[in-house]
Amino acid sequence: MLRSTGTDVNIAPEKLLARYPLGYLIFYADDSNKVVVFDKRLALDKFDLDWSVVGLTRNIDGEVQIRLPDVRAKNGTLVLSHALTGGPIRIGDLGGAFFDDIVMSGEIIAIDEDGFVFIVGCRRIEPPEPKQARSKSMPQ
Repeated sequence: MLRSTGTDVNIAPEKLLARYPLGYLIFYADDSNKVVVFDKRLALDKFDLDWSVVGLTRNIDGEVQIRLPDVRAKNGTLVLSHALTGGPIRIGDLGGAFFDDIVMSGEIIAIDEDGFVFIVGCRRIEPPEPKQARSKSMPQ
């Protein structure tokens, strides 16, 4: 359980790692746009993420915009920069960005009177289900 400014988030790290197997970072953001890091677990082998740029870029009129981390390949090549996600301040997924075979997304998991808790998490893109060939019935 995570605690900060009176907000309790009762999500076990195992459940978060099941949802975001490549890792996540949990933040609390308040009305002053101050962002506090709760927990960070990350396991990307080909990329480095710059978590220092993550934060609120807008938090007005019930809408939020969050900057996602910049991504560099291990050789230093910039892969993703200035990616944003956002939407109404409500519990749920905010969308995200894709790079290589990874989706990085934002999600609000708790809201209190002063702010909210959000996750930036990473997982592999699920390959599409193969389409099954339709068999035509032969007239008999």
